[in-house]
Amino acid sequence: MKKAIAVVLLYIAVMGVGLFYVKSSTGVKYSDPGFIQHFFWILVGLAGAMIIYCLIFRKDVAIPFNRERRWGMYLIVMVPLVLAFIVALFVVPLTKGLLIVFAGTLLVGIGEELAFRQVLFGALLKRNAAQGKTVVSAILISALVFSALHAVNVLGGQTVSQVAIQLVLTFFAGILFAGLFLQTKSIVTLILFHWLWDALTFMSPEKKIPAMVAVMPILLVSQIIIGFVLLWKHRNTKAGDVLDDAALTHRH
Repeated sequence: MKKAIAVVLLYIAVMGVGLFYVKSSTGVKYSDPGFIQHFFWILVGLAGAMIIYCLIFRKDVAIPFNRERRWGMYLIVMVPLVLAFIVALFVVPLTKGLLIVFAGTLLVGIGEELAFRQVLFGALLKRNAAQGKTVVSAILISALVFSALHAVNVLGGQTVSQVAIQLVLTFFAGILFAGLFLQTKSIVTLILFHWLWDALTFMSPEKKIPAMVAVMPILLVSQIIIGFVLLWKHRNTKAGDVLDDAALTHRH
């Protein structure tokens, strides 16, 4: 557990230093066009570091989920997102800058999902299983820490009010991601979902298709609702019930 906490704290610290460096050295703020191009190599470093960490400490970060997988909730949030993304591809010019955005947001998805779901949420699940607790506190704590990550955006030029909104939305996102992880038992599915959402947001398709001004909030609200549905669904689920008891016992 201590190692997982150290990993996410270091991730947050590097993100904060990186944001401050880009803003102070280039004048480019978090919300400015071209931000990802300037922040790209920091994202490479964070995602690469998380991949290497998970490979080196694969036994520690492995989550011995049981075999039961459910895809209904994931498809409910993923299918509309994929459709919106496909529509956006037809109207937003595919430039070199956009390809960098796609690569950068993929790196964000890899780094953050490995750090906050595979490492932190996984450690919280195993701790709760050992203590006979439910998955609820693991979901909420991981969501809170994931939300806290975005507080450092103030170092990248975001206003306090902008960051406050991000903290709330990313807390809801953290609940959704953890809930979907419990359903799919697959970190890859989370990375794909995270990537598509961030990529679609940076594409700003509403500038080309006015209807997207309504579509994006609808997608967001539906995701928040699904997140809380999953939280309620698992309110009495023991952490040990979603893990393979034999594998967990063997590991300890």
